[in-house]
Amino acid sequence: MRVLGLFGRAFSKLPDSSSQWTKDQQDFVRQAVAGLAQDRKVVSVRLALFAEMMKSRDWTPEALKEVGGTEGVGATFLEETFSSRTAPPQHRHHQTAARAVLAVLLPDSTTDIKGQMRSQAELQEAAGYQHRPSDFRELMRTLDSELRLITPTDVLPDSPGEPEASASGFVRSQAVRSGFVTSGLASSGFNTTGSVENNPPADAGGSPTDNSPGNNSPRCYQLTHDYLVPSLRDWLTRKQRETRTGRAELKLAERTALWTAKPENRHLPSLTEWLNIRWLVKRNRWSETQQRMMRRAGRHHVGRTAVLVLCFLLAGATVQFILAGQKAASLVESLKTASPEQLIPLVEQADKTPRSLDRLLRPLIEQGDAANADAAAAAVALPARLVLVKHDVAQIKPLSEMLLAGDLDFVEPIRNRLQPHADVLRPQWIEVLRNERESAPRRFRAALGLVGMDGDTSNTDWHDADLYFVAEQLTSSCAEYQPQLRNLLRPIGLRLVPALDTLFDSETATADQQINATMALADYAGDNGELMAQLLIRATAQQTELLYPKVAEFKSGPVRDGLLALTKEQPDENLGQLDRVRLGRRRANAAITLLRQGERDAWFDALRITDDPESLSQFVARCQKWGVTPEELLESLQRSTAIRQSASGAAKTIESRVMYGLLLALGSYAVDQIPDDSCESLFARLRDLYEKDPSASIHSASGWLLRHWGRGDDVHKDG
Repeated sequence: MRVLGLFGRAFSKLPDSSSQWTKDQQDFVRQAVAGLAQDRKVVSVRLALFAEMMKSRDWTPEALKEVGGTEGVGATFLEETFSSRTAPPQHRHHQTAARAVLAVLLPDSTTDIKGQMRSQAELQEAAGYQHRPSDFRELMRTLDSELRLITPTDVLPDSPGEPEASASGFVRSQAVRSGFVTSGLASSGFNTTGSVENNPPADAGGSPTDNSPGNNSPRCYQLTHDYLVPSLRDWLTRKQRETRTGRAELKLAERTALWTAKPENRHLPSLTEWLNIRWLVKRNRWSETQQRMMRRAGRHHVGRTAVLVLCFLLAGATVQFILAGQKAASLVESLKTASPEQLIPLVEQADKTPRSLDRLLRPLIEQGDAANADAAAAAVALPARLVLVKHDVAQIKPLSEMLLAGDLDFVEPIRNRLQPHADVLRPQWIEVLRNERESAPRRFRAALGLVGMDGDTSNTDWHDADLYFVAEQLTSSCAEYQPQLRNLLRPIGLRLVPALDTLFDSETATADQQINATMALADYAGDNGELMAQLLIRATAQQTELLYPKVAEFKSGPVRDGLLALTKEQPDENLGQLDRVRLGRRRANAAITLLRQGERDAWFDALRITDDPESLSQFVARCQKWGVTPEELLESLQRSTAIRQSASGAAKTIESRVMYGLLLALGSYAVDQIPDDSCESLFARLRDLYEKDPSASIHSASGWLLRHWGRGDDVHKDG
């Protein structure tokens, strides 16, 4: 306690007389001595180091507790000396290098004996100052002369491999140890007797570049005292834990120590630890023992990883096998109950399924081929054949027969799957198509199959007779199958147009055939405006409803010009009666088409008749059936009236026939179909025409219209 008291006086932390110490100061001295004592003795060097480390703090129990007691004061001192904001700049500058030097001087983690010695060259390399000698000298001066954390010692000249302290080095090192107390007191102005002196601090360690005459042995360094080992280790560990690299280095050291003590796999680093160490710690900083341990860990983890990967692969293969089986079974069930529209995507999905699907499908075919098989079993066999035909040519023949004689709904999926076998099937189906001994439905099915052999286009050599037969069978089929059949025949749709055109108004064709031909022509050639216009002028009222939407958009160009030309065409005097009727019907149809397209007077030529009234009669009879509105007729009547007023002589007589036809056409509508805002003015105009118009045809037509609409009183009044 006396020596520690002298240090306290030297550092101005305690009064000169112990009788003047406060209770806190007395408690501090007692706790410090108790903590420093080992076997009831205090080593002078430990005492000197403790006093040096506490000289900047109050000597109170609270201050001792703040630094962690006598055991933690060293780490706190090092932290404040090198890392804190109040540390000298030169200390902070050399912080990293100082930690590296002190780390290599630390003994193995299993001991607290300071005996690890390193040469000056080794320390310079550890500090990273190989090319900065001045910084290295400053660093060593700080650690040795200023902080007295390390001390120099010489090695025997005949033992370069294993540094061993020489006699002179040992004596000097011991002198330094014992001189800590003296130098510590002397540096503060006290001699060993307690009197105050003004002596400069002694340099117990000398300079790191000191080369005394006659001493050619390399200089080595070691820690000043064993007491520093725990504090240094604690501080260095704490600093290492602040970075990922430091933590990896600590883990490497920890695992190496455990594995060296007991080389078992359980002491090796885990896979994550091993990867972190490999990634963060440079290999040139590994010791030989650490390298051996890491190699062993690498082999261990590679082996375990390989086993785990193999297990995962086996487990994955097993799960995949089970799932594939379940998927195959589910797909088979879906195929058994699929509608024709669902078959193609399901069959394509089956193509991507392993061949193990075959063992589930073949029993379905066997059941369907059995002599006592019912319709349900036969139906289930079809999807199975569609799947298997991709790699089983034995399924081609039964599928071909199903296409020729089976349900129409399955023609598309069957011919789709048989496309790869077109070279085999095309000659067979052509033979069926052209064999008049075969039934018409079977021949038609052969044609449907041929159409789909080449996808969207057909490479089949179609004869005109083949195409007419197909068109005839198409138009003769039930109305409910028409959309489906037209889709199946779409690849040759344009080739069928001439045959369909013939059937459009053929006298031998039934009304249903004509309607089906009209729908097919509108479907396959609807974008051909001229053809649609030509068909429209030959059409019946029912056909007109199907064709007009295709022509309505062609309000100019060749379509309009053709319609106008037809309205002007007059029958030849040598034309037969049937041809006269047909021409009149076409002229009326052309006029109505132009009227519905918005024309109000350009089509009047169809009503400007001379000797043959057929076109006028057809116009009157067809207006309402073809969708002409009363408003359109009233607007045309106004235009006709204006044109007639400006005409004279024979021309006026011709224009009177136009008005006559318009008045009769209005009579095809009920009075309640006339717009309310036009009724009274129309009735007044009709009365005026009836009373005053000199034309007998206009007089009779207006009177008939008034009586037809229930306004007979107006006619009787006149009479």
